[in-house]
Amino acid sequence: AVEVVENFLRGLIPSAEDRKTLKDVKQGYCRMITRNLPLEKQAEALTERLDRMGDWVQEALVGLGEKAVPVLLKKFEDTTRTPAYRIQVVRCLSKMKSRQAGPLFKKILSLPKNDPLVANSGLLFGEPAAALIAVSGSDGLEAVKHAFQRNKNCLTRLYIVRSLSVLADIEAKEWLLLIAEDESLNADTEATGWKEQRAKTVRDHAALSTSKIAVNSSEDRIGQLLTLLKHRHNWVRTYAIQTLAGTQDKRAFEPVVAALSEPDGNVRRFAIETLSLDRKSVV
Repeated sequence: AVEVVENFLRGLIPSAEDRKTLKDVKQGYCRMITRNLPLEKQAEALTERLDRMGDWVQEALVGLGEKAVPVLLKKFEDTTRTPAYRIQVVRCLSKMKSRQAGPLFKKILSLPKNDPLVANSGLLFGEPAAALIAVSGSDGLEAVKHAFQRNKNCLTRLYIVRSLSVLADIEAKEWLLLIAEDESLNADTEATGWKEQRAKTVRDHAALSTSKIAVNSSEDRIGQLLTLLKHRHNWVRTYAIQTLAGTQDKRAFEPVVAALSEPDGNVRRFAIETLSLDRKSVV
């Protein structure tokens, strides 16, 4: 079974060499368009390509740091730009987690449903929500809570709770736990069909984000992941088994082997993958 999985994965997962080559190409492209330019001009050159080469230039813009933030803020306020372009600007600012962008993040979370940006992407609310909490703490979390209650659309709520998984904020974790256990969301969430199932998906992702924050904020990351292998929610157990891949902590070996007897098929599958990819380092 291990050999079958290994052969299957080789055809799906880019090799380390392929990933490095792609990274080198992206970096080379960004160096080419910013060569001999001062920092402010570099930010201008990169932001002009956000709509066509967004994934390629975002990392370079984030690398410029605070110098790029005023340029990005100015680009967002330019309403002659397409919604897709302005959304790319927001995503870039969210990755930078700059305090200068805090007011913009709050503004985005308060946008009405009929705003063109909201109509183009419910994803718009997710990354700014996490960034606002990162730069503003409790005040940011209150703004996020308000946005979640005001926007009842299931996708908007889903993007918000999913985005918070990158944090290590205990208050956010406690709020997400309340969402995960709040069955009233089944009636409160808006969806075009399969309302109850989609509301449950929001709650399931809240449970998953709660667990990820627990790992992010733990001093014993591996120990926390091993604890999550016993979680009642199969999504959380799947996350734990996936995240343990690559660890050289010998504590993980027996629990991962035990997961081969899991009732949930996804957990069993990822247990096999974890063992097949990392058995040498674990053993």
